[in-house]
Amino acid sequence: MLTRKDLARKALAAALEIRKTKENFVNPICIYDLAEELNIGVWFADIPSLEGMYSNSPQPAIIIGSERPAGRRVYTCGHELGHHMFGHGTRVDELRSDNSESPRFEPEEFMAQTFAGFLLMPKLAVCNAFKARGWKPAQSSPEQIYRISNLFGVTYTALIQHMAIMELMTRQQSEKLTNIPLKDIRSAFISDPKRQLVMVDTFWRARAVDLEVGDFILTPADAISEGSCLTKIEQTNKGGLYEAVQPGRGRLSDSATDWASFVRVSRQSYVGRSIYRHFEEEANE
Repeated sequence: MLTRKDLARKALAAALEIRKTKENFVNPICIYDLAEELNIGVWFADIPSLEGMYSNSPQPAIIIGSERPAGRRVYTCGHELGHHMFGHGTRVDELRSDNSESPRFEPEEFMAQTFAGFLLMPKLAVCNAFKARGWKPAQSSPEQIYRISNLFGVTYTALIQHMAIMELMTRQQSEKLTNIPLKDIRSAFISDPKRQLVMVDTFWRARAVDLEVGDFILTPADAISEGSCLTKIEQTNKGGLYEAVQPGRGRLSDSATDWASFVRVSRQSYVGRSIYRHFEEEANE
């Protein structure tokens, strides 16, 4: 019988194999785009009890609960993709409350979850993200962790837990960082810290900035926005603060540093196929 360490090694190997096929070991990915490239349809459904689902018949498909937070949906998609890669067959993952009893150990669920972590956040990619910014993972601040979690599209807590697994920080440090509420981090940048905030810098490359209507985005100080999906709220001493106001695609650029990134905005709690999530409602219909 395989041990957890054996299962984790298999999950890591499978995740790195996909990264190798895409010739990408250091850049963040969009998990929804990746799944579609692998001919797995990704759908968002308004099912309150659903975390995620993988079906292998008649065609491979992943269904994700649209009411979950954005970073959690990303991880769920990676998890369901893991079920596909390991041939686990149709799976339904229902939402569990934080205070529910821990389920018994299920090797296939463990493999899928571990696969998602290594696919979304390879050690080389995480280390590269910190190094490019002149930060050290073992000495990272809550704001630095938050920014890097935005870059990889995962939750603040997910990045911390995965960094501890990869031994980029101690368990003691991870517990300390996990106990810091997100509102304490966001309140330094926006007046309503309950709103989603994505923090972008000139090291953000390789993948588009994905937002939902109502989200805020903090950009480099001299960046300008092209397109109608973002509206500027104010210019602060920490950068430009914009709000995502309608579905669509746009672009941010900073001529002073020759930096640019595409922006994609979807409706909040979007329901439908992932490839249409940035289209305006009339176009999708």
